Amino acid sequence: MAHKHFEFGPFRLDAAEHLLLREEQPVQLPPKAFEMLLLLVENGGHVLQKNALMEALWPDSFVEESNLTQNVFLVRKALGEDQGGHQYVKTIPRVGYRFTAPVREIFIEGDAVVVESHSRERIVVKEEIVEHEEETGADLNHAPGVPGKAGPYPRRWNIALAASAGLILVLGIGAFSYHSLAQRRMRTEKIAEIHSLAVLPFETVDEESKARYLGVGIADALIRQLGHLNQISVRPASAVQKYEGSDYDPALVGRELSVNAVLDGRIQKTGTRLLVKAQLFSTRDNTLLWSKTFEENYANIFSIQDEIAEQVAGEIATAKGEHSKSLLAKQHPRNIDAYEAYLKGRYFWNKRTATGGRKAVEYFKQSIEIDPSFAPGYAGLADCHMLYFSEASDLLLALPTFDFLVAKAIELDDSLAEPHAALAYYKSAVGWDWSGAEKEFERAVALNPNYVTGRHWHAYNLISMGRSAEAIAEIERARQIDPVSLIINTDVGHIYYLARQNDQALAALQKALEMDPNFGIARERLGEVYARQGRYEEAIAELQKAITLFGGKAGEMNARLGYAYAASGERTRAQEELNE
Repeated sequence: MAHKHFEFGPFRLDAAEHLLLREEQPVQLPPKAFEMLLLLVENGGHVLQKNALMEALWPDSFVEESNLTQNVFLVRKALGEDQGGHQYVKTIPRVGYRFTAPVREIFIEGDAVVVESHSRERIVVKEEIVEHEEETGADLNHAPGVPGKAGPYPRRWNIALAASAGLILVLGIGAFSYHSLAQRRMRTEKIAEIHSLAVLPFETVDEESKARYLGVGIADALIRQLGHLNQISVRPASAVQKYEGSDYDPALVGRELSVNAVLDGRIQKTGTRLLVKAQLFSTRDNTLLWSKTFEENYANIFSIQDEIAEQVAGEIATAKGEHSKSLLAKQHPRNIDAYEAYLKGRYFWNKRTATGGRKAVEYFKQSIEIDPSFAPGYAGLADCHMLYFSEASDLLLALPTFDFLVAKAIELDDSLAEPHAALAYYKSAVGWDWSGAEKEFERAVALNPNYVTGRHWHAYNLISMGRSAEAIAEIERARQIDPVSLIINTDVGHIYYLARQNDQALAALQKALEMDPNFGIARERLGEVYARQGRYEEAIAELQKAITLFGGKAGEMNARLGYAYAASGERTRAQEELNE
C-alpha cells in the first residue's frame, strides 16, 4: 500500500500518520486544520473554492464559513506566516484559497520511493525494506484459556467488559463535559477582554441582495446601536467602509483598526425572506466567540438588527460581570421603503466624496418623501448641510433650511444623537452660542458615547470656552474611538495647538502625516505650529505644500503663508501672498 508524503520548503507532510514536520520536528495542528492543509497541498497551484473545501471537510453538515476561516488561520500560523514567514496559502477574494509553494510528492511503494514534483518529473530511489514479524501465541478469535477453541468469552469476562465499557462511557461523557465547560470558560474570558469592536459591512451572497447598501446599512445600524455601550469603543462607519466587498482576515483588521473583536456577517435575500448570519471574532487568534443565524420577513429587518445588537451586547455585559440592559428605545420606521432609501443615503454619505454627497442628498430626500415622519431622513439631510453643502448647494437650497431639518429630526425622535450634535455644531460655529451648544453636545454624547463626530466637534466647543483640559480629553477620546481617522488625528494636534501645548501638537501632526503625507489640512496645521515656534522656514515650506495640495489657492492658508513670510523678514513675498 502506498505511503504518501509531501515536501515543501522546510516542511514534510505525512498523510498517513497525520503528521506535519518542520526540519523533522513535529508541528502541532488540529485534525481539521491538518485535513485542510492536506487538501490545499494535494491541489497545490490550483484554487480551491470555499464551498468545495467546506463540503470536503464537513460532509453532510451545515457549518458557518467562520469555521473555514479559523482553520485557515491555524494552518497559516503553523506554517509561520504570522511571524512574517513565506506565504504558503493565498486568499483569492470571494472565491477561496490557493497553496502557492512548490510541492514534492513522495510515494513509498514496496521497495521503492517515488518522488514526484508538480513539474511531473519522476525519480525512483531504491530503498531496502526490512520486514519483522513478531511471533505471538495470541489469537483474538479464540477464547482465553481454551487454546484453539473459538467461542464466546466466559460470563466473568462479559461482566468485566460491560463494566469497562460503562466506565469508559462515563469517563467519556465527563471528559466531553469538562472540555465543553473549558471551552465556554475560555470563550467568556476572551469576550470579557473586548474593549474595542469593529462592525464590518455584511457580505451579500446572492444576486438578489447584491445591492451593497444593504450590507453596509445593516453594519451602520449595528454601529449606531452598539455605540450606546459604555464598556467598549465601537469604530465608526467611516473607519470600516474600506472593507466593503473585500476578503479580510479578522486578525489583520484588528491590527489595522486597533480593535480586539470584529463583528461581521452574511446576508441572503430570497423573495420576501431575509437570512442573516452574524459572527463575532477575537482578532487575537481568530477565535469564533459568538455566532447565530436569523431568518425573518424582509419587512422585519429591524428586528434582526435589534436581536444581533442585543445578543452581542448581552454576551459582552455578561462576560464583564455587568447586567445586560436594553440598548435603546426601539422606534423603527413604519415604512420599509423609506428605510431602504435612507440606507442608500448613508451608504453614499459615508463615501465622503462630492458625487457621494449629491447622491446622499437625493436618497435622504426620497426617504422623507416616502414617509414624512421618518426622523433619520431629516437628520441625514442636516448632516449633508454640514458636510456637503458646497458640493450639493443647488440640491440643498431647494430643501428646507438646516434649522428646520435638525429641529424636525429631534421633534420626531429625540433619541437620535446625530441631529443633537449637528445642532450643537451650528450653535457653536455659526451662532457662537457656546453654552447652548454645550447642552446639545452633552445630550448627543449621552445618547451615543461612541458617536465620534459629536465628540470631535465637542472638543472645539470646549476649547472655545477656554476649557483646554476637557477639550484635550474629548479629542483624545474621539481618537480612541477612531484611531485611523486622518481628520481626527490632525485635529488632535490642532486642539493641542489651540491649548498652546506646541510639543504635543507637533507630535500629533507628524503622526497624522505618517498616515498620509498628502493630507493638506495636516500640512497647514503643522505650518501654524512651526510659525508659532519661530521656525519660519519650516512653516513656509509646510504651508506651500498645503496650498499645492489644495490646488494653488486656499484663502486663509495664503494669509498664513503671508504672515510667515512677514515674520521671517520677507515683506515683498508676504505682500504677494496677501494679494492672493
